[in-house]
Amino acid sequence: MEVGILIRSALIVGALAFFAACEGANGSAPVSPIQSAVSDTPEADRERLLTRVNEYWQARVQQDMKVAFQYELPHSRQLDEAFYVSNVGKAVKVLEFSVADFQLPLKATKAPIPLQLKYEYFFPIPGVLPMVVPTQITDSWEKDQGIWYHILDTKPLAIKPREEQTSSGPADAPQ
Repeated sequence: MEVGILIRSALIVGALAFFAACEGANGSAPVSPIQSAVSDTPEADRERLLTRVNEYWQARVQQDMKVAFQYELPHSRQLDEAFYVSNVGKAVKVLEFSVADFQLPLKATKAPIPLQLKYEYFFPIPGVLPMVVPTQITDSWEKDQGIWYHILDTKPLAIKPREEQTSSGPADAPQ
């Protein structure tokens, strides 16, 4: 009886993997492991990462959370897809983003990506208008089986104390 359960479990896992691969073919999961391993040069890896970062944040700008969810690191997803789609980004609407220049070390499996974001924050108080906020964040990405995934954990960049800022802005502002 245990063998039958194991075989059924293996078939279910195989079917799920097959459907996930098919879903990638129609655009929801943007990159397959085969596509991502075409070139292993550092430049090609950086370009694949940059493409995924741009695709993820473009989905966030378009408020397409179903697509954005596909970019989240599979084994660290703390939220199921339905909860993610219906809750993540509800109080904050990303209006614009730009990726600052970054270096990707050879054979990197983790990458902190500096971003500039402009988002609109909605207050849950009647009569209070949304607030547009520009900010800089470090966006976390991790490579899993040759594919770069977003980690839903961003941190504000450290801002230098006022006395260290120049008249043109914060000392660590991108040029």
